[in-house]
Amino acid sequence: FRLARFCATMPVLNGILPDPKYSSVERFDPNDFDFDQQKQRKFKEPPPYGARKGFKPRVPEDFGDGGAFPEIHVLQYPLNMGRKDRAADSVTPLRVDANGNVKYDMIVHQGVRKGKKVFSQLSDLIEKDEDSEDELAKPSEEEMEKLAEKTQQAMGKLVTKKMMSARPTHIGE
Repeated sequence: FRLARFCATMPVLNGILPDPKYSSVERFDPNDFDFDQQKQRKFKEPPPYGARKGFKPRVPEDFGDGGAFPEIHVLQYPLNMGRKDRAADSVTPLRVDANGNVKYDMIVHQGVRKGKKVFSQLSDLIEKDEDSEDELAKPSEEEMEKLAEKTQQAMGKLVTKKMMSARPTHIGE
């Protein structure tokens, strides 16, 4: 029912909407772009889908221009991504935020030792307000005195309990 209603409104929409500015591209044509021939990756074409018995992809050229083969149950590292013994061939995974925008932080963090703080966003460089109430701010003298007194009372109660339990309740005859 919904499909019939949708198909019935298509001629109306075609009359309202303007003609497209660009025609759709059927296929990516590498001749449209000027690639450096030396930088192009040389690869072997993997065997066809039904004839992959005994085929074990080990080097990036075995993967062709695609990813891993899920039907082959061996460790696979297309483009050397995820391999621990060798660094990837300058391939950095792209991450996106909740809005779908690409986060370029991985490019900035690439090659930096673990634990080093890298400022990759403008918000990292902006100084925070000193006047704002921060949860991690140092407590005032008054708060410290209250906390010390409360802690001392709690420790006193614990020590008193221990001392009372260690005293004999009645003297033996």
